[in-house]
This record gives sequence, structure tokens and C-alpha cells, in this order.
Amino acid sequence: MNVSILLLLAVTTGSWAYDEFSRKFAYTQVMANCFGKEVYLDYAKMIVSAYKTCHSEPMRMLHGDDDKKSQPDLASGLMELLKGDKPVLLPLIINQQGDAGQRIFDLLSQSRQKREAIYDADLLKSFKHMAMAKVSNFTCVLQKLDMVDSDLNLEVADMKEMVRSSISDPILRKDMVEAVDYCNDFSMCMPQKEDSPLPTKLQQILAFVKCDKMIRMSICMKHDFMRNMDMFDLSGLPLGNKDEEMIAEKLLHLLWGVDSKDAFEIY
Repeated sequence: MNVSILLLLAVTTGSWAYDEFSRKFAYTQVMANCFGKEVYLDYAKMIVSAYKTCHSEPMRMLHGDDDKKSQPDLASGLMELLKGDKPVLLPLIINQQGDAGQRIFDLLSQSRQKREAIYDADLLKSFKHMAMAKVSNFTCVLQKLDMVDSDLNLEVADMKEMVRSSISDPILRKDMVEAVDYCNDFSMCMPQKEDSPLPTKLQQILAFVKCDKMIRMSICMKHDFMRNMDMFDLSGLPLGNKDEEMIAEKLLHLLWGVDSKDAFEIY
């Protein structure tokens, strides 16, 4: 029984890791094709260089919000979750570095009848340290890339200037500049979770980065459609006298709508 579970976990973990690598590789290829291989690889080199520099720097401690409200501790929040008699769905932590993953396996391997904490204090402390290190490295890299300042404010003007100086295609450049403004507005309009262990500014940065990745992919798909418009017989669509850019956007929305599954389900 235990051997079967271990084999299943090994196969599943390997599959997830491969899928994640494949997704990142595909995204990189799309970006390189969109912006030009040399431009995107230069940008990738900047990111890798920033990661190397930040990895050797001391871990940064993030302060709370500007109003100095106390932020709940991540470890304390998890401990509160595990209190009481209600059943708790515990996440399966896979491919964890250090001792954390082994400690979880050891704890779960013990007798199911024991009413003891699965996530003990030492394990939660190690989780907290890992989370803080990841956030520290993330914000450090963004600062090295001039995407945020020392107070974690988004450097919108610098990001737009970088787009203008690195992208030669005028339509693509215009779209990417507008994307920076769009994602900045989106991040500022996100509802703030006051009980989150993450400071508000960090929540805004995460929202911006997620938006930027999605919008960038959408823009690159649109421009790929524009370059390959001869693949589509447009006579069956009521497009009128719209320009090529507008036609590409409508095609993108059409194909997304046809391929989408979950977006049009209400349960």
C-alpha cells in the first residue's frame, strides 16, 4: 500500500514538474518570437543577473502597510487554521527544499490515531522563513529591474520607458505601453485583504505581475494573428471595413470563446 502511494506521488510529482517546465519553455518561446529573440534574451539575462545578485544579499524584511496596522503572522494563521475539531484539508507540499518536505512525510507516516499537530511549531517556522526568503528575493529582483522602488511602489514611468527603448514595432510598442498602465490601474483597484499576512503593496505588485504576464501573452497572440492573417478566410465573418489590428483582436476573442470551457459555466 505504502509503496503504491510512493510510486504514485513520484510519478505525479515528475509529471507536474515536467508540465511546469513545458509551460515556462513555451511562454519563453512565444515572448522571443513576439519581441525578437535578441531583445527577449537580453531581458532574460537581466533577470538572471538580478536573481544571482539578490541571492547573495541578506534577506529583506518587509514592513507592514502605511497605516501601521499589525499584519497577522503567516505561521500564526496556519496554527489557527489547525485548531478545533473541524476537518481541515491539508495541502500536499511537493518538491520542497530542505527538511520541510521530509518532516511532512515523517509526520504523515505516523499512526493516524494520534491527535497531534501535523504542522508543528518548528515546521511552521521553516515555512515562514522559506516564504519570507522567496518574497525577499522576488522584491529584490523587481527593484534591480527598476520595476519597483525601495518602498515597493511600482515604477510605472521606468517600465514604460524600457518598453519604448527596446521594442521597435510601433503598434506592439503602443500596446505594451498601454498594458503597463492597464495593469497598474488593475493592481490599484484590487480589493485589499486587510487580514492577509502580505502587505498591501506586495499584494498590488503580485496583481500587477500576474496581469502583465496575461496581457503580454494576449498582445503577442494578437500580433501573431496579424502576421499570419492569410491563414483565415474572413469572408464568413461580419467584419466590415475594420483595420487589421481590430480584426486580429476579434479573431482572438472568437477563438478564445470557442476554446474556453470553464468561463461559460455558472457552477
